[in-house]
Parts: sequence; C-alpha cells; structure tokens
Amino acid sequence: MKRIALTFGVLLLLIHPAGAQETLTLEKIMQHPRWIGMWPEEVRYGPDGQSVFYLAHRDPRGYEVVEIDLTGEVVKIHDTSGLPSEGDRRNGKALYSFKGDLFLSHKTTRRLTRTQRAESEARWLSDDEFVYRGGNEYTVRNLSTNLERQVIDLRFEKEPGDGVKFRDKQQDRLFPVLKEREEAEKRRSKEKGIPRFYLGADRQLVRLELAPDQRKALLIHGAKIQKDRDLMPVYLNRDGKVTTKTLRAKVGSEAAKDHRLSLLDLRSESRTDLKLTGLPGFNDKTTVYLGDTRWSAGGRLALTLFSEDFEERWLVEVDFSTASLKLIEHLHDDAWHTWDLNEFGWMPGGESLWYQSEKTGYAHLYLWNGTTARPMTSGKYEVTSIHALPDGSGFLFRSNKDNSGRYNVYACDLQGRQVPVTNLGGQTYYDMSYDGKTIVLLHSQTSTPPEIYLQPSKLAKAKKLTNLASSEFLNMEWTLPKFVDVPSTHHSKPIRSKLYLPPQGAPDNSAAVVFVHGAGYLQNADEGWSYYFREFMYHTLLTQRGITVLDMDYRASAGYGRDWRAAIYRQMGTPELEDLKDGVKYLVENHGVDAEKVGIYGGSYGGFMTLMALFKEPDLFACGAALRPVTDWAEYEHGYTARILNTPDEDPEAYLKSSPIEFAEGLKKPLLMCHGMLDDNVVAQDTIRLTQRLIQLKKKDWEMALYPIEPHGFLEPESWLDEYRRIDKLFKQNL
Repeated sequence: MKRIALTFGVLLLLIHPAGAQETLTLEKIMQHPRWIGMWPEEVRYGPDGQSVFYLAHRDPRGYEVVEIDLTGEVVKIHDTSGLPSEGDRRNGKALYSFKGDLFLSHKTTRRLTRTQRAESEARWLSDDEFVYRGGNEYTVRNLSTNLERQVIDLRFEKEPGDGVKFRDKQQDRLFPVLKEREEAEKRRSKEKGIPRFYLGADRQLVRLELAPDQRKALLIHGAKIQKDRDLMPVYLNRDGKVTTKTLRAKVGSEAAKDHRLSLLDLRSESRTDLKLTGLPGFNDKTTVYLGDTRWSAGGRLALTLFSEDFEERWLVEVDFSTASLKLIEHLHDDAWHTWDLNEFGWMPGGESLWYQSEKTGYAHLYLWNGTTARPMTSGKYEVTSIHALPDGSGFLFRSNKDNSGRYNVYACDLQGRQVPVTNLGGQTYYDMSYDGKTIVLLHSQTSTPPEIYLQPSKLAKAKKLTNLASSEFLNMEWTLPKFVDVPSTHHSKPIRSKLYLPPQGAPDNSAAVVFVHGAGYLQNADEGWSYYFREFMYHTLLTQRGITVLDMDYRASAGYGRDWRAAIYRQMGTPELEDLKDGVKYLVENHGVDAEKVGIYGGSYGGFMTLMALFKEPDLFACGAALRPVTDWAEYEHGYTARILNTPDEDPEAYLKSSPIEFAEGLKKPLLMCHGMLDDNVVAQDTIRLTQRLIQLKKKDWEMALYPIEPHGFLEPESWLDEYRRIDKLFKQNL
C-alpha cells in the first residue's frame, strides 16, 4: 500500500513539478477533497497497542477507518464510520466495542459477539468476568466457562397488584388463569436467579452500573419522553415520490429527562431511590440528567449529574453501603454549563479522583483525595484531553497554555509541575498508549492537513507515520493568515482573529470580506488545519484579487474561557455583532479598507450572524451570504438552544432579541441565502420562513438557492461549486 502511495506521489510531481503554479479557480477548490489528500480526522491507539486507527474521508458521503502499524504501513481498511471504543483494560487484557460488536485483545484479537444489536459498555468485574450492554439487557460473561448470565430483568410496567383498580380485580376474579400464568413465569425467572424489578410504564432505561461483587447495582432511569417531532419533506427519491423524514424536537417541545438513581439489591430484589435533596443547588423543582460514570480499580463509582436547566453540575461518588451520594464538587453557572470540559477519572492503583472544572473561569485539572481537592493547573488557558499516567505519577493533557491558538501536549506531576511533551506548534491532538510510554499525535498547520506522528511521552523528536497530503496541494502558494488581536470596545480581552492580506502584486481595490465561523462554540483562529478548509482556499482566491479577509473568534467561541463562551446568554447575536463591528473598524483603520466595500458570509451559526449583521446594522456591510442559517431560534433543537436562551415560553424576550426573523425589516443591502433541503440540523424551513417574511416586507436585492439532495454539510462537489459561484458573484458585484 505504501509503495503505491509513493508512486502516486511521484506521478503528481511529474504532472505538477515543484515551482509550477496553476491558476486557482473555484472549480479546483470545490472539487472532491481527495485531491488534497484523505487526511485523518480522529486518531486512537488500537486495543493491542501495536496499531493505530484513524478516521478518514472515503468519499463525499461517508468515512472509513484505516488501521496502520507503528511504522505507518496500512494493516486494514475497515468499512465503518467509527473508531474502536477506548475499552476497559485489566492485567493486559482489553475489552472494547467496534462496529457494534465486542472484542477481546490479549496478544491476539478475539471476537466475542457477532449480532445485529449493538453491544457496548463492556467492563471488567474480575479477572475472568465482564459485564456488557446489548440493547436494554445487561449480561455477565465468564471467559473460563463461556457462560453468559442475564444480570437483571427490568420491567418498564407497573408491578402486578400495584395500585389495583376495579378492572384489575375483576380480571383476577373472572379469569384467574391469567394471574396464575404471570406468577408461574415470575417463579421461573426467580429459579434462574434473575432478579426482577418493575419501574413503571412511564420510565425508560438510561444506564445500569453493576457493582464488582454483582450483589448491587446502580440503575439510572429517566422519564419516557414524548417529543413533538418535526417532519422534513424529501422531494427527490428513486421512485419519484415525495416522502417525509422525522426530525428532532424543537426547543421547548421536549419534556424533562428527569433521570433518577435507584440502588438495587440483586439478592433481596429490593430498591432504594437515592435522594438528591442534600445536594447544593438542588430543590423540589430540580430535575437532573446523567453525564458520565467512572469506576475505580477498587470498585468505587463516581458520576456527573446536571440540572435540566444546565445551571448546576455535580460530581459525586456513590456510597453503596449507605445508599447515599458523596459530593466531590458542585459547580453553579448563572448561564449554562458547556457540554464538554467535564472529564474525570480515577487515578490508577489508587483511590484519588481527577476531574476537569471551569471553577476559575477556565477549564483546569483538579485532584481529589477523598476529602479535599487541589488544583493541578491554573491560569488563563484551557486544559483538555486528560490522561492519568498508568503508574499514577501524574498526567498528560492538551493545552493552549503558551498561545490561545496553539495546542501542544504537556506532562504534569502530582505537584502540578508542567513540562511540554510536544513542540510542533500548530494544532496537536493525541492519544496515549496503555502503558503510557508513547503517544500518537494528530498534528496539522494552517496550510497543512493533519498527519499522524508517533513519539515517546516526553519531549522528543516525533516520527511521522503518514504522508497523506498530495504534492499538488502542498505546492500551491496559499495565502497564510496572520494572527492578530482585534481591539474590543466591549470586553477587556481583544478578539483573536485570522487576517488574510493580499499578496504582493495583487490589485489594490480596498475591499474586504469578513468570514464568520459556524457552531458558535468553536475555535477557528487557531494555528491548525481548519474544518473550513474550502473557505481557507477560497480566501486565497479572494486575496489574489486584492480583497482582505478577516476571520474572528467572536465572543461565544471556544478556547478563551467561560466568560467568552457565556457572553451570549439570553442575547445570541448581540456580543458577536459588537465584535464584528470592531473587526470592520480594525480593517478600515489599519489596512486601508474602504468601509463601504466590506462583505460578510458564513454558514450555520455564521449564517445566523450574517443575517443579524445585515438586519441590525444595515450600513455595516455592503452585502452578505447566509448559508444554512438559523433564522429563528424558536425553531432550533432543544439541547443546544435551551442552554443558552432557556425555552421560548419561559423566556420569550431572549428569543425575540436573538432571532434574525424579528429584525428582517432592517435589510437594505444585497443578501444571498443558500440551504440544503435535506438539512436535518438547521432545517430548510428556517430559510423558507424568512423568505416569506422578506416577501411580505417587500424587500429587494435578495435571493434564495435551495439544494434538493444536500444535508447541513453538502456532500456533492457540484453543490459546493454552485453555492460558491453564487457567493463569488455577490462579492464581485458589490465589492
């Protein structure tokens, strides 16, 4: 495989010899990304530690998992869209799930299941036994005897005889055989040693945590949620008929998860519901949901719980002997807790627990000894991807400690002393080997797609395992951004941004384009390969025409601490627009840009911000392209929106203040809207509703383009090309 790849690379050099420059066009930029090279997006050690798995593009419509050995040779290409699970290790044996089945790695790899259902949550109970989940059943398997035993019989129905009404009594009186059959079936279950528990018809299984002694278990169960789901029409099908697809529930139309914790005694078949009333920040109206769970080697269980309003987070230990919860940390946020930055785990060979917390306003590492916690890191930077070293001597983590946009791997001992492990610059992700001696890196630079490296878990020269980027791409003269701090008029911190300046010899037309990244909570002004790689190439095309481009990590972006993230609470689109105004001012005052010749564009959250800018500050930009935009937050999904704006019924003011459709009357400048009609994230209905609003307002100089077979992120190169031709035309006409 490797020799073939090298030969292909030589052919590319012959076609495009070094130094030969090809004219950059939209057609080249928007073609299938395989011309760049099929770069990795995630990387993980294989369960045996002798190979590395990575997730790569297969074609526009999917992914494949590639397995390579530690020299970079391809071992196998797996037709699946997910990496193997991290797995659970005990005495050199690793249990893990892959493609929905269970595997055991110990010198060789052994498949344990081959079923239609998905098996997961495999965890060792002893040297020979493990428990796993398949569907809603939990099973214990003994590797010596190969015996499998059902752990528990969970019935999500009312218990017979519980709350008996007239009709129940009548049935028992008239048809006693039915009751006799039910009791006989229950006796057979008891004879098999399978404890049975009735939870009620209004509950559903979330997770079961079986204690190592297999005598007790923690059951997490939630309300059976009735969701008012949306429908999306699918206009193009092979049979020519129109069908519909069921989508997620809109914000406010989803009932509370209402997760509850019940301690089960599997021998006596008794159940004790754990009380949460003693937790700080908890009251009678609080409903909670489970975050994650972690077992220690000695059989202690820790878990995270979150309040349904996203303002409280609890890290607790379950005390099985007293049927109670021991608080490790309570964290309150007046806005909301983010969905990430909640890592935790037990120290190997010990009973201390490490965890990640935004207590100081930045995500840092803490170590809890059973009674008190102490910070292991501190400062105005973020610590993520934490691994405890197998010998318990310290940690590895990923951090932007030295530069907000540059991520490296660091080692930290138990005294909190930190030393860098990598110094490649740019953007570096990593995974640690199970023995802690080596790390596999996923490293990229702004103009270089990610490649995989291998190195010891200390500062040393990294060995490059892959060379996936094509020579054709690497030989292109890309416009590299400068990293600048745009002064903020509303915050003490400047706005970290990428600035693309026209190269020498480019025409001087004093125009600029502001690109707005999507997702809201995402960092794009970093020194690595961007998710927006097409936009990176398009920005080179713009600069070649003499257009300056600014890409800002506005407030709400990741990587800059809690206050930067939560500035948009109850006012999405307000702080970000203030930052965009500061960006335009910076361009005009520092780079000779004409204030009348600045355009704006972006997708998803960036599309939302494009609309907010054109509607609320109609003279700020000369034109804008809103791609797959949220036009009304009341139409978006619950999990994301309710954190930031609460729900429409309880906080209508936040929605009126944050939704572009409420400000459409302000549109004065040309607007382009593009939307995929199979978008199940931001549905096309958003753009269609706004279209009708613009029609009613008798607005001019706007247009809408719909793409019948495209989801949120387009799949077909032809669609990308059509969309960017329209964007390019908009900028050419107005800038």
